[in-house]
Amino acid sequence: MDEFQLIHLNKHVCFALYTASHAFTQVYSEKLSGVGLSYEQYLVMMVLWQEQHQTLHGVADRLNLGMDILLPALKSLENAKLIERLPSNQNDGAMIITLTSLGNQIQYKTSQLQHEMACETGLTDLELIELRGKLDKLLDNLKTRATHS
Repeated sequence: MDEFQLIHLNKHVCFALYTASHAFTQVYSEKLSGVGLSYEQYLVMMVLWQEQHQTLHGVADRLNLGMDILLPALKSLENAKLIERLPSNQNDGAMIITLTSLGNQIQYKTSQLQHEMACETGLTDLELIELRGKLDKLLDNLKTRATHS
C-alpha cells in the first residue's frame, strides 16, 4: 500500500465527523430560523431548559464552547428577551443565566425539532442510539487523552 493512501482525506474519521457535523448544523439552522434561533442559541436554550439557572462558566463547560462563541449567543438571546443575566448572590462577579417566561415558551415551538432531525438522518432509533454512544466514547477518550498530555 502506498504510504500516501493512509493520509487520503476520505480515510480520516476527523474529516467525516467534521463534514457530518457541518451538514447536521446546517439542517438544524434552517429549521431553527423559523423560531428565530441560531444553532448556538438553541444549544444554550437546551441547557437552560434542562436546568433553569446556570452560571456563565457552567453553560460554557456543558456545551464545550469558548466565550468567543458563547457571549454573542447570550447577548442576542438577552436582546430577544429569552434569557436574563443576573449577578450571582454566592460568587462575586459570577453571572447567573436564567430563562424568561418567553424563553420557556419557545421550548414548545422547538419541541418537534429533535424528532424532525432524527427523521432527517435516515437512521433508525437504534442506529442513532449506537452512534450517540460511540460519539460519547470518542469524546471521553479524547478528553482523557487531553488531560493526560
